Amino acid sequence: MLPWAVAISWTPRSAMVLAASAGNQVSSGYPVKAHGLFTYFLMLGLQGEADADNDRTITMQELYIYVRQRVGTEAGLMDREQTPELLGNGLGRVLVRY
Repeated sequence: MLPWAVAISWTPRSAMVLAASAGNQVSSGYPVKAHGLFTYFLMLGLQGEADADNDRTITMQELYIYVRQRVGTEAGLMDREQTPELLGNGLGRVLVRY
């Protein structure tokens, strides 16, 4: 068992973790945007880019799908592998209404 797995095993049922990469991967920087790759696309997603159905609401599922796809694609262009992971329940949870 990985050390971080022990740390999250006690979290409440309502808690969710959106991790920047899988446990066996390295999270990449994104120097062009002066952020980490994951952080950059997480922020864009929360600002509305992840709103797949254009209902002016971003759910955890929409954010996860957006971040996973964008980070994976951009990491591939840098000849890296980075796959964000989601732990927990509540994909339908609303994160942002705008």
